Amino acid sequence: MRALIIVAIAAAITWVAPVRAQSPNLSQSVELAPLGERFISLCRSPTNAGRDACGGVVTALMNAHVEMARQNPNKRVICPPRILTVEEGRRVFLQWADQTSGALTMRFPHLVMVALSARYPCSQYIVPK
Repeated sequence: MRALIIVAIAAAITWVAPVRAQSPNLSQSVELAPLGERFISLCRSPTNAGRDACGGVVTALMNAHVEMARQNPNKRVICPPRILTVEEGRRVFLQWADQTSGALTMRFPHLVMVALSARYPCSQYIVPK
């Protein structure tokens, strides 16, 4: 399963942010790319590999955030009720993207983290005193 997630992340990053060797200013060319739109397009891919790559990236980012938050729980902003499957991660992300104006122009991977924090906010667990 870990190997699938690593392959999915590598495939998504490769597909989402291609590097142009002839570009004199790499950071500028990457910043100008419509990365949100390209990642959303990957999530809607007609192929299983594309859809799995999208879902793998979404779930991997969520799981990485949860693991990093173990070191500092006060920094945690995503609190899923359980570990999601790759397909569930893809569907959760696309539901958010379909309902969010501006998602197409957001930067990758920021848009994934915004989608996950909107869907699974940790504030849902805070009980007012």
